Amino acid sequence: MKKRYFWVVISVILVLGLTGSSFAQDNDQVIRPNALVTERVTFTDLNGNVITNIDKDKKLRIKSELNWWAINAADGNHVFLVDLGFNKPNIISTNQPQNNFYLEYVSDFGDYCWKYDSGTFWYWFSHESYVDVETSAHYAGPLKAMAGSTRTLDNIFATSYIQVN
Repeated sequence: MKKRYFWVVISVILVLGLTGSSFAQDNDQVIRPNALVTERVTFTDLNGNVITNIDKDKKLRIKSELNWWAINAADGNHVFLVDLGFNKPNIISTNQPQNNFYLEYVSDFGDYCWKYDSGTFWYWFSHESYVDVETSAHYAGPLKAMAGSTRTLDNIFATSYIQVN
């Protein structure tokens, strides 16, 4: 009896699995086994209050956050791009390797910028990564920062702007 019950359960699981995958294929849906779910860049003052503008030469923090999800072991990387109108960012806290920012031309950014790249990391199911930096702007005008990954099917980045007076 237990053996028969086992095979009935396995058969139901297989039928539901095949039905779900054929449904997705019939509707031209793409099923990705791993994905970068959310990307966020936040500008804050030193007290942690979110800001949209700041005076030139005043210190601020920029936080880059990525949330990943995978049904199996997958790889990713955390890329953080900061406008050259800011001084070289100093990492305050992170759960990624303490790599430095370096000057590089990045086509996704559209210009030279300060670039942080965590290198490849592995995760399973849910993974959150963040890099929190402190810097100041030496240039007035709109400045941007981007957070994302180059280990996805397409490079995916979130972009945020701050007005420097």
